[in-house]
Amino acid sequence: MSKTNEFLNFFKLASDSIEDYKLAVIDANYRYKIVSQQYLEGYNLSEAEIIGKSVPELMGNELFGQVIKPKLDRAFKGEVFKFDDWFDFPAKGQRYLEVSYYPILDDNQKITSVAAVSRDITERKKAEEALRERERRAKLQQTAIAQLAIDQAFFSVDLPLALERISKVVSETIEVERTSIWYFSDDHSELKCLTIYEKDKKLHSSGEILKTDAFPSYFKAIKTEKRIYVNDAQNDSRTVELTESYLRPLEITSMLDAGILVEGSLVGVVCCEHIGPKRKWHSDEESFMNSIATIVAQLFVSNERKQAEEEKEKLQARFMQAQKMESLGRLAGGVAHDINNKLNVILGYAEFIKESLDESDPNYDFIEEIIASGKKSTKIVKQLLAFARKQIISPKACNLNEIVESILKMLRKLIGEDIDLSWIPESQVWPIKFDPTQIDQILVNLCVNARDAISGVGKINIETENILLDEAYCSRKAGFLPGEYVMLSVSDNGEGMTKETLDNIFEPFFTTKPVGIGTGLGLSTVYGIVKQNNGFINVYSEPGEGTTVRIYLPHHAVEVREIQTKSAGKIPKGHGETVLLVEDEKAILTIIKLILEKLGYLVLPAGTPAEAIHLAKHHPEPIDLLITDVIMPEMNGHHLANKLNDRYPNIKTIFMSGYPGNIVAHHGMLDNDVNFIQKPFSNKDLAVMIRKVLEQS
Repeated sequence: MSKTNEFLNFFKLASDSIEDYKLAVIDANYRYKIVSQQYLEGYNLSEAEIIGKSVPELMGNELFGQVIKPKLDRAFKGEVFKFDDWFDFPAKGQRYLEVSYYPILDDNQKITSVAAVSRDITERKKAEEALRERERRAKLQQTAIAQLAIDQAFFSVDLPLALERISKVVSETIEVERTSIWYFSDDHSELKCLTIYEKDKKLHSSGEILKTDAFPSYFKAIKTEKRIYVNDAQNDSRTVELTESYLRPLEITSMLDAGILVEGSLVGVVCCEHIGPKRKWHSDEESFMNSIATIVAQLFVSNERKQAEEEKEKLQARFMQAQKMESLGRLAGGVAHDINNKLNVILGYAEFIKESLDESDPNYDFIEEIIASGKKSTKIVKQLLAFARKQIISPKACNLNEIVESILKMLRKLIGEDIDLSWIPESQVWPIKFDPTQIDQILVNLCVNARDAISGVGKINIETENILLDEAYCSRKAGFLPGEYVMLSVSDNGEGMTKETLDNIFEPFFTTKPVGIGTGLGLSTVYGIVKQNNGFINVYSEPGEGTTVRIYLPHHAVEVREIQTKSAGKIPKGHGETVLLVEDEKAILTIIKLILEKLGYLVLPAGTPAEAIHLAKHHPEPIDLLITDVIMPEMNGHHLANKLNDRYPNIKTIFMSGYPGNIVAHHGMLDNDVNFIQKPFSNKDLAVMIRKVLEQS
């Protein structure tokens, strides 16, 4: 035996005892000459079954031709060649080998064969690959967290957009086909999908709802464990109940679900769903999902805080708006007294002049224009007082349907033939306590606004409906109180309004109409009337979609009496009765004195309460009637009347005022048994009131 063969046999014997190394000697014809025991075990063959066979027979032509032969040929040329690769072994499966080819020389220094020494480094290779894979995943996860940290959606707390970003980033980082984020209802009876990202479709969706009682095992597990990491989701006891309806139809095999905890309470779930062969989740992926769930939880907290701050800002804005409206109301009520007094003087003198002129007189028409303008001005003052909730009203139990029906004919004429006015009443509408004339004001203002918002042919609907407002609804509407209401609705299909317009519609003198058209007091009047009667008003409108105004009037649970009206006849004259007239404004005192004298009364004019008491003491004849302003220096009209009643028990009294109704009421003038006339009044109104009072038994 040559020394070479002796060495090879010695090496073979040595390698048989070294588990990591395998030896094979291959001749120039690519046939096995010597193999170690470890080599035989790898192929599960005996020495007799492999010695003399060719490498292609053992390893296959493809592997031999593409991988083994080129390297062996280099070794046969004298090169020591090393490489590593994966090899399939029947007994051990796929193994990763580190292979070295060494040329073998005979005694004549000729290469006759090649020694193939291989070492199994599979575990090391797997560990290296696992480390690289962990490093790759760690880099992806770190990048994902950093990407979310600087996302603008998180800074602005745009919850829907932020959740979409999270679901997409998680899906790409964990490399799953579906990632979704869910939120529990308050009672944990439902789990609602806030967003789901489907990687293959590259789209988001939301809105799906799972009933928790339909999947008790899953929800019990997520509530108890706060996470569900399963490789075989279709068979795991926690998720198997989802298989038929959810997992199998979507081909989901593995799930990675992390509970979203806020202050220790489970509020939702982040769910990763894998489609394809069952997948084993790595511990770093589980930790990453916990981090994502924490991020989502913080986002929920931030969103709740943002909503609270926005609600606080809205409440503050509504409070400021209410203060502004109240200030405007006080201003309107404050100027009403002076305006009413001036109008009383203007109208009084104008009526005197008119009565002294023949209709053929060229100045007659001018005086009529003055009177007409004065009366229009009184309507504007009334609108201001209605907005300020200070107009004097006479509320009574009434049927809203009857009031609306009584004015429908006039409303149809008002809006014109091009607009279809539809009346849709509640069949058994509840009674309300209201001044019917104020309902007329509301309907006229709303229908005129609706008409002006319609270009050409259009439609206006007037509806009534019994409504029960509960606490849940009222909690979302500032100023609303729970209870039973009758709703009056006026809607149109006109041009609608922008949000900016809606924010200002109740302010007096605000209008979107051209200059010279309208006073800007229509909706402010409606607002004031509704508030004065403890009601609520909502306006819904969008550009191009029309407008709906809904007014809620409190249900008044009493029997409704029929409303009767009667027209006044000619101006009634006096019969020489004595009237003590008390007014602190000289111009008003003068004009009313003239009116009374023209009507046939003896007038005792007084500019102050003290002067009135003096006149009463020194007047030798009985005084039949006291007409006094309510609010004056020294003493109000009510106290004056009480003092005079002591001296003249049979004296009758009429109170008058240009101040708003709430101020007059404060002085006790609006009781049912009190005779009161609101300035400005016409000569005829005063004459009718006097005869009514004097003729009372």
